[in-house]
Amino acid sequence: MASGAENQAVLNELGNEIERLNQENAALRQRVQLLTQRLFGRRSEKGVPVIEQGVLPFEPAAAGPVQADTTDELPRDEPCERALGRRRHPGRRRLPADLPRERIELVPPASERHCTVCDSAKVRIGADITEELDYVPASFVIREYVRPKYACGGCQQGVVQAVLPARPIEKGRPGPGLLAHVVSSKYADHLPLYRLEQICARHGVQITRRTLSEWNGAVADLLEPIVRVMQREQVRQSPWIQCDDTTLEVQDPSRAPEIRTGHLWVYRGELGEVVYDFTWSRNRDGPLKMLAGYRGYLQVDAAPAYDDVFGAP
Repeated sequence: MASGAENQAVLNELGNEIERLNQENAALRQRVQLLTQRLFGRRSEKGVPVIEQGVLPFEPAAAGPVQADTTDELPRDEPCERALGRRRHPGRRRLPADLPRERIELVPPASERHCTVCDSAKVRIGADITEELDYVPASFVIREYVRPKYACGGCQQGVVQAVLPARPIEKGRPGPGLLAHVVSSKYADHLPLYRLEQICARHGVQITRRTLSEWNGAVADLLEPIVRVMQREQVRQSPWIQCDDTTLEVQDPSRAPEIRTGHLWVYRGELGEVVYDFTWSRNRDGPLKMLAGYRGYLQVDAAPAYDDVFGAP
């Protein structure tokens, strides 16, 4: 009769064998999943050599059957087309439902809407709708604020007049929409100001590059409080911050030569929020000012400008 120690040894051996088989089963399942993806998956994923890749030991096994993407898959219920190498067209994507729509109804002439057989008017039995995506070019508009003046008709005193609404640039001509277009064209679409000047000229509006540059500076002043809030309440509240800088050429007419090299610093928080800062040199002053009192993790390179930041109390 086997002793307790022998029974325990047999159980341990069986447990190890079961664990080995489970791992082998998981590896085989994943191998089948990769092969199935290679055969029936999207074309961009079919060129991956799955056999040579092997299976990583820490990757989990597939929990269920592979859900193949049917966008580029051959229709399985049509063996004729599959044999000929054809595939079903996925069809056109739907146009955004929130875009403005202009409905144009094309009605046949009155002569065709009268039946020549029974001499009666034809009735509408349905309609076909065809969608066309078009583009309306951007255009300028002049907004006039008319402020009538009122005074007493008897004594000619007490003249009153409505107050102008708040404007982005005091006594300036550009409206908020034009300023937003100029800033987004330059910084989001990377459109140089001289090209933006040419675009305005094609519309018959003469706006010099100097004026466009001054507008950008005015918008920067208007947005400065928002940037401060982003710096204080978003980026600096993140448990970690990534920071780096890049050089850029800047015009400085007050010095010779006029072209100087500046540094643009980017600070990125955990949720992707980003704040930029500009300095003329790559020294500690920029990071110290932006990160004063920060108590999280800072991910940067080994530039000497960060030494004092890490050493700050």
